[in-house]
Amino acid sequence: MSIVSVTIRMQDRPDGPVTELTTIGEHVAPGLAITPATEDNKLHGGWIITHTPSGQLVFPISGCLTCVRYATRWLTASGIDWTRANDVVTADPDVKQAVLDFACTVDDTCDGPDCGGVADTMPEAA
Repeated sequence: MSIVSVTIRMQDRPDGPVTELTTIGEHVAPGLAITPATEDNKLHGGWIITHTPSGQLVFPISGCLTCVRYATRWLTASGIDWTRANDVVTADPDVKQAVLDFACTVDDTCDGPDCGGVADTMPEAA
């Protein structure tokens, strides 16, 4: 893993303006980086997974660094090609299911800084 510059693209609503925020991230796999979480176009603590080709969030729920690192291992082990363009990735039914599964798990399980709760509920990463 390495530290990279990542531009996060945020949009409050589909027809709203796009705000870009350049930050550092932890490159974890081709097409994916762990970046600081944002809320109302500002950093707020917590961590997210960002699709680096587009700058879009993989899912809108943040978690502790331990849970998000586990999630990236699980998402990359899923065999999904995260380097594809955002419109192709978001149209992929496997991506939709993986994102839904993980978002629900984080929302129900992650208790904040270094809880690691997601690791107890997700399938083993390959």
